[in-house]
Amino acid sequence: MGKMEKEMGTQVAAAKKAELSADDLDFMAQHAGTGTNFDTDDLVVPFLRLAQKMSPELAKNDAKYIKGLDYGDMFNNLTHEVFPADDGGVNVIVCGTRKKAFEFTPQEAGGGWVGELALGDNRLQKIRREGSKEFFQDTGNECVIAEEFICLLLDESGGWDPIIVDMKGTQRQVAKRWRTMIKMQKFDHPKHGMVSAPIFACIWNLTSVDVVNKANKTYANYKVDRVGFHPVDLRP
Repeated sequence: MGKMEKEMGTQVAAAKKAELSADDLDFMAQHAGTGTNFDTDDLVVPFLRLAQKMSPELAKNDAKYIKGLDYGDMFNNLTHEVFPADDGGVNVIVCGTRKKAFEFTPQEAGGGWVGELALGDNRLQKIRREGSKEFFQDTGNECVIAEEFICLLLDESGGWDPIIVDMKGTQRQVAKRWRTMIKMQKFDHPKHGMVSAPIFACIWNLTSVDVVNKANKTYANYKVDRVGFHPVDLRP
């Protein structure tokens, strides 16, 4: 690295540590949002993921490697922010749910995404199961059903950032339990009595736990607990 590059690196590092002055803040406030009117098709949706023992994000030589990530940690696949397994997890508000079906070539054939299927596709009725995985009878490709929870995640500043929690395979049992808990939420209204709460009424805490499968192998899975009603929305 040359002298100029070193000086530039030092300046960038110093800029990252320096706090913005009041004048800087005022200037940026005057131009708030300038140049950021992107089409939704030009944006990437962040996903909350759970690191497994064989996750590529743990391999230092993999392009997906995330520094500081360990088995059982959750992470934002877009920003690479890590939520350590021993740090209390994350808090989210669910704004909606949906189910999706995907087709992938098997790992032994090189792996890779083939496409998304409509949930009413007849091919989904012709699936064979091998262990914990499902495969299409016609192509032999793997069928993956994802339960997606469209959420807002509480960040360090107290704000809420959009993120999708998608659960596949054995995680779908957790998704089923989570949906059931959401459905059960009610509050006592002074005029209308017990009323079913809307999906966005509660804050939920997501953590990771170790689970042992039938093959006696340990893997990380989600654990979902209710924190309480969102103070801005509804109170019990």
